[in-house]
Amino acid sequence: MIRLLVAVGLALWAISSGATHVGLLAGTMPRLLSPEEFNKAYAGAVARRLVQDQRYPSEALRRALQGTVRIDLTIGRDGRVRAVRVTGSSGHPVLDEAAIFRGRTVEGLPPPPPLLRGREFHLALPVTFRLE
Repeated sequence: MIRLLVAVGLALWAISSGATHVGLLAGTMPRLLSPEEFNKAYAGAVARRLVQDQRYPSEALRRALQGTVRIDLTIGRDGRVRAVRVTGSSGHPVLDEAAIFRGRTVEGLPPPPPLLRGREFHLALPVTFRLE
């Protein structure tokens, strides 16, 4: 079985400093979510979309390559990916390039949290390629 995973140990930060001082009241939850919990939920939704329909690179399959690529997505004011860069290589250029390509071509991202809408921000995601 071949699996492409995006770990949910995610980090989100806003370029503008005013984006981290309030939480969001979650529908049926009796408490206010912290900014960290809210950001993690958004990042998780982006991560799930990123791996949806993703394919394991054929060269990596032939060579049985595995690894984790850490990428930084720049999300534009309109909620679309504007740039992707590798912040931590897997050690295999083919896996790094596949993660960058997917980051650049992903569509249908969930809308950003209200505090980040209309702002450019970064989303750091580890993309793990693993053969099972």
